[in-house]
Amino acid sequence: MNGERMRANVIEAAEQCGILNLAEVADPVPLDRFLTQRDPKRLLVFCDEAAELADPLQAFQVGPQGGSAGVAEGRRS
Repeated sequence: MNGERMRANVIEAAEQCGILNLAEVADPVPLDRFLTQRDPKRLLVFCDEAAELADPLQAFQVGPQGGSAGVAEGRRS
């Protein structure tokens, strides 16, 4: 999915939910570069259909409270 389409999805989802703050959609980068550049204090939720913890809301509950979070979605090539 390209960045512009993903940004349009974020806007549409925010409108449907009445959310005033939009999520940031970054351009795709290789995973190793992303991991070395990210803030290590920021909670990272990686969407993996094969993960033991299948409920993403549970992942947010076990992470640090009150900070920002990032969600990473990967595709296998």
